[in-house]
Amino acid sequence: MYSRTTLGNFYPVSSIIHKLNPINKVFCLVLYLIFLIFNYSLKLHFIEVAFFVFIMMISNVPFRFYFNIIFKPRYILLFIIFVLLLSGVSLEMSVIILIKIITTIIILCILTFTTSPSELMYGIEKFLNLFNIFNLRLSKLSNKIVNLIRFYPLFISTEYQVLKAIETRGVNYYKTNILNKFLIRRKIFKSVFVITKRKINDIKNEAMFRMFSLKKFRTNFRVNKFSFYDLVYLIFHLFLIFTLLYEKGVFYALFN
Repeated sequence: MYSRTTLGNFYPVSSIIHKLNPINKVFCLVLYLIFLIFNYSLKLHFIEVAFFVFIMMISNVPFRFYFNIIFKPRYILLFIIFVLLLSGVSLEMSVIILIKIITTIIILCILTFTTSPSELMYGIEKFLNLFNIFNLRLSKLSNKIVNLIRFYPLFISTEYQVLKAIETRGVNYYKTNILNKFLIRRKIFKSVFVITKRKINDIKNEAMFRMFSLKKFRTNFRVNKFSFYDLVYLIFHLFLIFTLLYEKGVFYALFN
């Protein structure tokens, strides 16, 4: 059985999202990040959130796994909203920023839950090769990007493990007030960070045991076919980009 300790790790079940081409997943992630940076339309963000909730539902990953990761930094998110409102940012813009943060967490969780580390590394490496005009070996870079993407979910799961462990010493994080929760999390931050780095190193070692050399171009022996569902996934992200361009008046400026 999987528990909260597996948050951020690959969840090996059969689903449409698991079977998507890893290169297509990475490309759609890039499209999403472009959309995220330039979009400030609340309507488009709601469409985006609805789509990702649907993806979470059909990924066959227990919904509570996503919820736990999103719910964990709730006090940080509330603090960000408080600071934004205090600094004069409008309520609508504060909500948009909050949605940007939450959807980023969601898309990264979907990516890590439904894509194995080796497949994700393969997808990133192949995507970067499209821009590799100097024919560089990008395995090390793709490995670092994979570890960076997986760091936050692993940090959250590690923090949960540490909080449960210190309960044996009489420190019950979940039954104390907000101020004490902040002090507890501040005290354990360094330990959680170090343990998370060790877990990332374990992922590197696992890749080494599978004989993936970071000094050479890697070959993926799995069949990564571009399926109909890949096309649907890609079309939605392209739709977001084209809608964003329309909202910004780019098409009007080009054809008038």
